[in-house]
Amino acid sequence: CGWYQAHGFGNKRSEFRSTNRGTFLLSRSYADLVIDVPAMGDSITEGDVMSWEKDVGDFVEQDEVIATIETDKANYPIKAPQAGVLTERFAEEEDTVNVGNPLAKIDTSAEAPAAAPQATAEESAPKQEQAPATPAPEKPAASQPSTPAPQA
Repeated sequence: CGWYQAHGFGNKRSEFRSTNRGTFLLSRSYADLVIDVPAMGDSITEGDVMSWEKDVGDFVEQDEVIATIETDKANYPIKAPQAGVLTERFAEEEDTVNVGNPLAKIDTSAEAPAAAPQATAEESAPKQEQAPATPAPEKPAASQPSTPAPQA
């Protein structure tokens, strides 16, 4: 096992299985998808990276814009063809990139991050003042009515 790990085979995407015949490296399948600079028109051969909408390590959904390339004719949004984690950018903002060259890399085997737990109804509702623990003493009943009874 040690030789495999020393030579970079023992990463988080691989595992070892030991049997009575020896130790074997089992690699897990994962896919790194390289996104190339797309063709943006017949006469356009290059463009400038105007902005990156996502940073390395961010999870991107399919068809989500990850960058924008500016040419002398128009701005082109670059969308993720598949969901995954952006693992590498091959150009920085304001770099000139040629059509067909690699622009970014996405790990498509990455899981979407868990959604933030939503607050329970008690936490999200405004707090109401609670009734005092001891009830307030009641007013004593008046011995005589406030209005005199009609006399017949």
